[in-house]
Amino acid sequence: MDGNDILEPRGRGGFYGIIIAEAAVLAIILISLITIKYFFGDCYAEIKSWYETSLCAETEASEVTDIPDGDVDEV
Repeated sequence: MDGNDILEPRGRGGFYGIIIAEAAVLAIILISLITIKYFFGDCYAEIKSWYETSLCAETEASEVTDIPDGDVDEV
């Protein structure tokens, strides 16, 4: 050991670090949601309502394009 061992790569350590970071973020999100649900019911109801209207909304192709319904053959 001449002191240069620190600069050598350690292999797959970065991959495991990413997995651990993702697991930690997921745990924080789950703990936060459970805490909000059981201790702050009104706030949870607002979050749930926002989630259902904003993130679970279904979008049709005609809403995001200029093509009206039924006129697909004319393009």
